[in-house]
Amino acid sequence: MPEDGKARHMTVRKQEKADRYRITLETHQLVTGFMNPDEVPQGHCLRSILIVPGAHADLDNITPDGKWKENEEYYYNGQWRKHVKDMSVGRALESWRKLREREPHLLRHFRVMSQPASNCDGIIMSWIIKSQSRQYGMSVWQRDCLGAAFTDENVKAMNMAHQIQATIAPGMTSALQLTDTDVSHQASFGINEGPSMSNYILGFSS
Repeated sequence: MPEDGKARHMTVRKQEKADRYRITLETHQLVTGFMNPDEVPQGHCLRSILIVPGAHADLDNITPDGKWKENEEYYYNGQWRKHVKDMSVGRALESWRKLREREPHLLRHFRVMSQPASNCDGIIMSWIIKSQSRQYGMSVWQRDCLGAAFTDENVKAMNMAHQIQATIAPGMTSALQLTDTDVSHQASFGINEGPSMSNYILGFSS
């Protein structure tokens, strides 16, 4: 809560060093049948993505015994880094792995990822695009003008995944983005530092 006691919109941050406590929640909504004149469009709530501080990691790519499920290679901070299948993940997402083991039902609606920054970066976005391409042969993905969406790597990834990107212009998020206008205000509960609701996807299966 701000020092003056007045609740503000959650994306307005006034407190120093607040990013260390920040997490990001990406809620994904799916609309099917939108481009088929013979179908009635239907809405679906997909698994949200909870992004927490830490090294780059995806809980879905970690086995119960703490090993990587699949190989991953990415460039970060001037170095190529690798997650090698069947190798130990070390302490990556350690507390979340313990939670998944003790209370698996708590994570059934969330996919947990970690990265050093508070918002989704290009590395995590490429993983998201890859996993979505496995589910949807063709799709239109609407998101705000997040810098990670315009990197060469992710533009190529969307091309390969047959995803068309439709972006919300800068300054129009609060007016047009449903996750901001209809969800984040309710989720903030009057707390200044809360989750940031980012993207939704319109997917069309081939």
